Amino acid sequence: MSIEVHSVQRIRVLTEVTFGADSSSSIASFVDLPIVEGSATVTLTRDELDPGQLVQSRLEGRERVLGKRSATLSFQLNLAPTGTAAGSAVAAVQGGLGLLLKNIMGGETLGTGSTASTGSSASVVNVGAGTGTRWSSPGQLMGWANSAGVVEWREVESRSTDAITLKRGFSGAPANGNVLYNAATYYMTENPTASMAFAVYGLESDDRWLLTGSQAVGGITLAVDPTAAALPRITFNMTSARWYASNEVGTPFTGSIGTATYSNYNPIVGEAGNFEVWTVGAATFATTQSIHVSAMAWEPHIAYVPYTSPNGINTVKQWVASRNMDSPVQGQFTLPYQDTTWFAARNNLTDYACTYAMGVAAGSAVVLSAPTLQVLNPQRAADAGGLAAQTIMWKGRRDTDVGADTSEIGKSPFRIHLG
Repeated sequence: MSIEVHSVQRIRVLTEVTFGADSSSSIASFVDLPIVEGSATVTLTRDELDPGQLVQSRLEGRERVLGKRSATLSFQLNLAPTGTAAGSAVAAVQGGLGLLLKNIMGGETLGTGSTASTGSSASVVNVGAGTGTRWSSPGQLMGWANSAGVVEWREVESRSTDAITLKRGFSGAPANGNVLYNAATYYMTENPTASMAFAVYGLESDDRWLLTGSQAVGGITLAVDPTAAALPRITFNMTSARWYASNEVGTPFTGSIGTATYSNYNPIVGEAGNFEVWTVGAATFATTQSIHVSAMAWEPHIAYVPYTSPNGINTVKQWVASRNMDSPVQGQFTLPYQDTTWFAARNNLTDYACTYAMGVAAGSAVVLSAPTLQVLNPQRAADAGGLAAQTIMWKGRRDTDVGADTSEIGKSPFRIHLG
């Protein structure tokens, strides 16, 4: 035994093959998570139940009966791209953040880039012969560097062989041979079924814990700051059906804490980028679709509930994604007050789409997307600098700009792209 510094930690994750099983024998396959120092909190619980029998003395107590185990684990990660630009013939990659998003949201597409062919327009891009399938699904992302060298990001509406129609056009037409970037895309699915195991390390060998049968029962929260005062971050609120101490697992992971390897991890501030809002179905690019916001919030609604059974893991057979009766995603943004445009948008029930791109280079960008949203509750306000402003609330729903497509990536009401 020794006295150690609490903040020196290591946390690793594995996608489970069997829900709640002891996966310590596969510790070499666990992926290190670049968790923000000081943000990780683990609570190990075992029910301690009072049997309640009569006592014959005022001063008597009762020995508690030990029941089921459970654990919670909360932590923050930087909302970071992978550092790999998925350009011509290069595939996007998965990092620790992507593994978590795939398992929690339900879907992942690791796209491969290509180049533009002749005859492209700003909104219908011809890609290299035979490479159209790299953007086969609505909701995937395409990036193109404009004349200023800034990569613009657009989601796909549809594909016809090697012609890719975008939901909203680029600022210009890609020229023959221009690189077209793809991305790692994470999206909501109807019935996600994955679970995870977390190996939690303190410096002391006896301060090691395996949390199994884990899912984001408490959801995820995003924190983005367009003023660049902080890095964009994402908080995960996990619940585990079972935990093991270091002396209870089949293959103890004691000894040296080791050195974490943070693969495919390229944190950014994201101060350079673009927040864009446009009418759903309006594919023509316009500079007025770029909204100059001073603050914003993105709130995806993700939650799980237990499917219980006596032969589950501490009664939990599986975590099942639950329905939010309000909306699958919502948010708000603050911009200068200039006219009543947003009040009219609320009154007219206009369907809008919104993306927020953090970063201007491939491999160093994160794009958030709410492809169909309703403007609600516009209000006059002062911004952080005391200027006359307005705060616009919005609530999203499933993507309506996909034609007859019914794929889960295409219909997802919220997508995160690591470009």
